[in-house]
Amino acid sequence: MPRKSEIDTPRIPDLDDRIWLSAAQPISDFVCDAGFRVAGRFTNLREPDANGRRECVVLSEVAPPELPQRLPGYILTADISGQTAELVAYYRRLIAAVAEIGLTKELQLTFPHFRVQPIIRRARS
Repeated sequence: MPRKSEIDTPRIPDLDDRIWLSAAQPISDFVCDAGFRVAGRFTNLREPDANGRRECVVLSEVAPPELPQRLPGYILTADISGQTAELVAYYRRLIAAVAEIGLTKELQLTFPHFRVQPIIRRARS
């Protein structure tokens, strides 16, 4: 017997397999934006205790900028027109917090706190 999630969840097509393209339908009301990640909380897991449990420890937390967040943890480009100084100040505070807790090597890697990703705001067929 298949699990409920297997029945209700549509299969996501393999994006490298272009067969799905011929069945694609246009969406008449589609709005997409770019979202800046603003979840400035740095955590680390402690080594397991005697019972095997790991505790999450907050190393540093940076308050998000005082800008609208239609989606928790993200600020959309549509909401920051003319207000980029607050977002820049947030990222400066984030870099300072990273340096303060000794994670400066993290800035040279793919740093998840500087992520910008597409956000679908509305999609109706």
